[in-house]
Amino acid sequence: MILTRRQRNVVRSMGFGKILNLRVSDVNAQLAYFVVDSLDTDKMEINVGDRKIRVNKEGVRRIMGVPYGGIRVVSEAARCADAEARVNTWKNRFVKTPVSCKMIVDKIRENSYADDETFKLDFAMLFIATMIASTKNGNAMYTILGWFCLSKEFREHDWCQLIIDTIRVCKSDWDRDDRNSFFRGPLTILVLLYLDSTTCPGLVGDREQAPISFWKKR
Repeated sequence: MILTRRQRNVVRSMGFGKILNLRVSDVNAQLAYFVVDSLDTDKMEINVGDRKIRVNKEGVRRIMGVPYGGIRVVSEAARCADAEARVNTWKNRFVKTPVSCKMIVDKIRENSYADDETFKLDFAMLFIATMIASTKNGNAMYTILGWFCLSKEFREHDWCQLIIDTIRVCKSDWDRDDRNSFFRGPLTILVLLYLDSTTCPGLVGDREQAPISFWKKR
């Protein structure tokens, strides 16, 4: 997706600047199945033979460079008072529902925003749908907008914890023996965690450059 210079600057201000370097468009299906099947959500580890790859907030932060703020994104059961109004305001901008990723991309490409705040909402929802969780049909889970209660600034929330929580929930909902059951969680992030530990075991400490800056599909 091509963003304007102004949009890219807004993404950086949100704390998602490193995402702009991501060059992975999809992941190998067999590798993805192996990684999810090897994931132990009790210990939050990917068990690979005699090695165990920790799946934690620090790893997600290192891999993705997403915001690591102090405000936890609450569950749907504890949504803020104006959650429904916020969700409806966002989704009513689209000609139909459910809202697909393509529909959000089209809005971003139109670039007809009256303010940066609306663009931030679109970008956040697109990031959630493509990198964290979507409906079983791949559409945006727009109710998640109601989970951001204590601040309208996305960078002030703990996106790393949201990703970890989503991984755990989505694995428990996945039936490995059912061909019609799909893992709808942060699949790309899990695969990148696996690849990062497997191919660069000596570089898992602090880095100036997030791995998404140089990982790409081969």
